[in-house]
Amino acid sequence: MNPDFKTIFQNIRSITIATVNEDGSPWVTPLLCEFTETTCSWRSPEDAIHSQNIARDPRVAISGWYEDQETQVFEAVYIATSARMVGDAVYSEKYGKDTVQYEAPIGAFDTKHSTENRYYFRSQEKAV
Repeated sequence: MNPDFKTIFQNIRSITIATVNEDGSPWVTPLLCEFTETTCSWRSPEDAIHSQNIARDPRVAISGWYEDQETQVFEAVYIATSARMVGDAVYSEKYGKDTVQYEAPIGAFDTKHSTENRYYFRSQEKAV
C-alpha cells in the first residue's frame, strides 16, 4: 500500500461493491468492511445476490470514502479487483443466518484510474 494513502484506508468503515449479474448488468451493494495493508474484507450471507455473483464472476469494483468533519476534507478510494470467499461460515446475529468472509486485494496505486488490482485516490475540500 502506498504510505501516503494509509490513513484513508484506516478511516473507511463502509464500501459499495459492484458485482456482475448473470445477465451482465451491474449489482451494487453497501457493506461494512475492514482494510489491511493488502486487502479489503467483509462478511456476507452466502445466498446474497452479490455473494452469488462473486461465486460466478469474481470481478468487483469497490468504492469507499471518508469525510473528515474537522477539516471538511472528503477522501475516496476506487478499487478494481477480484473477490473471493475465505474462511468458514459463522452465524451472524445481524443477518440471522450464516455469513462467510470475502476478501479482495487492494493492489497497487495508480495515479489516473483503477484497473485490475489497482486503486486510485481522490481528495477534495468539501464545498460549503
